[in-house]
Amino acid sequence: LARLHSAGHLLDAAMTAAGCALVPAKGYHFSPGSYVEYAGKLGATQREELLPRLKAEMDRLVARAEATRVWLDEAGRRMVSIGGAGCPCRGG
Repeated sequence: LARLHSAGHLLDAAMTAAGCALVPAKGYHFSPGSYVEYAGKLGATQREELLPRLKAEMDRLVARAEATRVWLDEAGRRMVSIGGAGCPCRGG
């Protein structure tokens, strides 16, 4: 389960690095059916353009073995970043 949870954070870091401004809203990190939902919408063209950038960023983050950092923000929320891009972590 830890791998699936970490993969959700890796996906979010790659989304940010790929230039996607959607905000992560919900994650489910259990097998089968792991996913991360994002608030907002992308048009068909935007989705098609995002996919190769997203794959490239995922490959880059994995190849570079980017460090994972965990901390509490000012509001006391647990935050996780991989390669510098952070988002709230609601546990898991």
